[in-house]
Amino acid sequence: MGIIANYKSVTLTELQQLQNGDIDTFEFLNKDYIDIEKSWDILKYILTGSSGPTGNVLDNIIPINFENILNDEDMGMGPAIYLDTQTVKEMSKEMEKISKEDFISKIDIEKIHANNILKGWPFEDILSYSYPYFEILKDYFKKSAEEDKYIVMWLD
Repeated sequence: MGIIANYKSVTLTELQQLQNGDIDTFEFLNKDYIDIEKSWDILKYILTGSSGPTGNVLDNIIPINFENILNDEDMGMGPAIYLDTQTVKEMSKEMEKISKEDFISKIDIEKIHANNILKGWPFEDILSYSYPYFEILKDYFKKSAEEDKYIVMWLD
């Protein structure tokens, strides 16, 4: 079993209610959210060229920045974090620049395997697994940015 990344777009009011404990975090977040299964690791690597921090706004594709912790509730693999509206907009803008051809060109199979990500998977399988999730995230971030929403992320 692996770690799954989840995302939910929220308004400022909803974010504040979650932070203040006015609504149940687990119950609220587990409705109308998206999950990208275990693809978060490969997506982070393809989009930034690294599993670790790079300084690229797309580092935030996975919930590893613990500056914006939602609250103390454990969502399975620690607390949920949130991205502010400006970060959501910046990430959306960067993802919009990436065409399918650009995405394909970023898949460096040797480096991916050397970093123990989908080790042994052939190029075609990595592409067919990761690209649909990238498209889902790209659309989700675009819609959230257009609606001036925050995104809450958690791992379970």
